[in-house]
Amino acid sequence: PNYHSASPILRNLISLCAKGFSKVVLVLPVESDPNLGGFLRDRARDLNGLLSFYLIGDIYGPLMDIDGKDILSTLISQAALSDKIVLQNDGQDILYPTYISDIVNFLTSSVLEQESPIKNSLEVVCSNEPQTALSLAYTLQKVAALKLDRDVGLYFGGEPLPHLKYSSQLKVHKLPSAVHMEEGLAETLQSLCPKTQPATLN
Repeated sequence: PNYHSASPILRNLISLCAKGFSKVVLVLPVESDPNLGGFLRDRARDLNGLLSFYLIGDIYGPLMDIDGKDILSTLISQAALSDKIVLQNDGQDILYPTYISDIVNFLTSSVLEQESPIKNSLEVVCSNEPQTALSLAYTLQKVAALKLDRDVGLYFGGEPLPHLKYSSQLKVHKLPSAVHMEEGLAETLQSLCPKTQPATLN
């Protein structure tokens, strides 16, 4: 992509930054088109801090949208609503788990800071260490057993989900997190599980 092929909204945001009228923070999911990421990185360098661009890891948290097609929301949806987790690609897709409050705090501070905390705009911002889908599925299985008293099985197969990544050289900017991943996943699953209705006597 270049400036002229970008969407009108994106061109307007870049123009506002170029004129010095606004500071803009743009975020993209880590599965986004790498060419767009490279374009925004170059523009951010040109605009002397008025345009900041971040890749955001796989976001999770209470009452999250589980209708998305990304791998993390699919795994969480299966753990919350069924008795099995089905892994594609042998569970080897790399995920960047990021708790919602961590990314909100990061973006809020980014807007207020004069200088971006990230020098390389193709770093991915996340609050947990990158891990395979299989590793995260094991954690979900453990959390479901301990917090929901439910047995969730792990299976391999099904149609692979698209999970476009930038490259194996993608660097990670790890955020400070007040919520341990198992605790965050427990809160997420508990918020998504159907509530059991008490039995009534006729």
